[in-house]
Amino acid sequence: MNDLVEGFGIDTDLLLNEVELRTFSGSRSVFPHSEVLTTNKCIEMTGVLCKLEEWRLEDRGGKQASGPAPYVTDRAILVIMLMLAREHKPLNETAIAEVMHRRLTDESREFLDLPHALPSSPLKPKGSEEKNWQNHAYNGFHRILNPMDPHPDTKGSRRRLLNNAERDAIRTARDLNTMRRRKERLDWFSQQFVQMTFTMQPRRLRRLQTKANISIDQTPVAVYTKRGHKDEFDPNERAERLVKEMDAAWYVKPGKKYVWGYAANFAVSTSNIPGQNAGFPITIRAFTLSVPNVEITGEAVRLGKQLVDAGHEPGRMTIDRGYPGGSDSDSNYTDDNDAFHKRVRELGFSRVFDYKRTELGKKPGGQNGSIYVEGEHLCPATPDDLVNASIRAQNLEIGEAEYRFLIEERSSYSLRNKETPDADGKVKKMCPALGPQAKIECPLRAIHPKSSQKAKPRVLKRNLPERLDNICCNTSATFVETDETLKFKQDLRYGSPEWQTTYTADRNMVEGVNGYIKDEGKENLGSAARRSAAGIAAQQVLVTMLVVSANMRKLQSFLKEESKTALQAIAKVGRRIRRRDQYGTYKRKWGPDRDFIELEGRDDPIDIRPLRT
Repeated sequence: MNDLVEGFGIDTDLLLNEVELRTFSGSRSVFPHSEVLTTNKCIEMTGVLCKLEEWRLEDRGGKQASGPAPYVTDRAILVIMLMLAREHKPLNETAIAEVMHRRLTDESREFLDLPHALPSSPLKPKGSEEKNWQNHAYNGFHRILNPMDPHPDTKGSRRRLLNNAERDAIRTARDLNTMRRRKERLDWFSQQFVQMTFTMQPRRLRRLQTKANISIDQTPVAVYTKRGHKDEFDPNERAERLVKEMDAAWYVKPGKKYVWGYAANFAVSTSNIPGQNAGFPITIRAFTLSVPNVEITGEAVRLGKQLVDAGHEPGRMTIDRGYPGGSDSDSNYTDDNDAFHKRVRELGFSRVFDYKRTELGKKPGGQNGSIYVEGEHLCPATPDDLVNASIRAQNLEIGEAEYRFLIEERSSYSLRNKETPDADGKVKKMCPALGPQAKIECPLRAIHPKSSQKAKPRVLKRNLPERLDNICCNTSATFVETDETLKFKQDLRYGSPEWQTTYTADRNMVEGVNGYIKDEGKENLGSAARRSAAGIAAQQVLVTMLVVSANMRKLQSFLKEESKTALQAIAKVGRRIRRRDQYGTYKRKWGPDRDFIELEGRDDPIDIRPLRT
């Protein structure tokens, strides 16, 4: 019988045998021992190995572990996972087992305490060697997750679909204290790895980043399940659904696209001088993973606190509209947004953020007769076209140039501080028409003799309030920080060129990093198939490895570009022009080209140089 080979003239001696077919793979290259040692140094810098043992001892109530020691150690699992992340390979038990089975040198095996062969399982004595390694990879990975898993009650149900009643029963029986403690451990684990990528930077780069100027954003992390992506969905609908990842939720992307998964919270470094080259690599400085639409502002505060606890001086925190009060279309947030601004201020960060449409214009918060507009206390006689400038710009009633002009003119009506605010935000303010530094002229105030003679905006009598309050009658008035004023306050004047430059530059940086870590040829954060593990703890650990890989790649690219620029500068200096040729004005304008001239009877041209004059 023709086996479809003989007719093609193929040498049958070249055919692969069954053993070769089973072991043939393109991912069998052996990791050099030097790479294992370097990766182990990174793991040691995090300090997580000792902490994992402490957490296990704490969970056992101080009792020693029983039973035989595991064949695969925490060190081996973490080293292999980080090497796979740097190699841009999938992070799953199969890939980890493949490395332990075939991709390590004998020296690396001895260093990581890995056996050359595993004993067969007593339950499956005829199981394949590959499957045996996969079982130990699975057990080793989940041994790391166990002390950090906020939802250990779902371990037995993560491989099947749960209905509404089953999910409600699990949530009702949960211990909130255990969840909180495990989440703190999980966030600490991630931050130690992220901080390690900062510590490995050269000192000259670290010193440029002592002040933490950060931009915060969320990005979806889809879970590995076919049930998850929808174009149309009503988040308020309580329908009977079968769900695999019960602790995940719908992440709303622009254009009403819904992704079933988690939300990665990134704090990305930004330039110390907005709009200028940072001079250091723009990396992810803090990271947590959370449920979409739950404690959004709380996660932002945690990111800032992680940096402060690491010893960084608080700088500015740039956030988008989703953080101060949620987007215009979503109302499913569970945060106390007033408390968010207070906690950020207590950490020491200044805030730069955009307002929702409903937050523009005059809002409650005015004191002593002033009006409160977009984070500023203004004169009560401020013209309406200035008060509503941002609203008109949002409605496209005015152009950008006119809007900038109105914002600049409105700044003249802003109340001036008479002294430095105290720790609680209490400060004395004065009328903008009072004193030698007056910015406007008001019929209620006499012009100071030392005031500038330049033309100033005039307050019209028809704009004066019917009842004059302290700011119009006294030389100063005391203003206190309230929840209404704090949630709209920011250090930069909203709509000003400084605010626009800072907000745009910082937001571009964080969006650029989001795109960087989603590169399909590298970390590919957007692909759930690269992170095929269930549970928020597993997903956060795997995304942490991707963040470390992206930060390392950023640092290496920065150092390479820095060296290239330095070599170009050295080469430019090496081609120094003679002083005589640099400053002289003489240029030869006669005869042929300067370099060579051909003569009859000679095959080779003569090199001609002009005589010195």
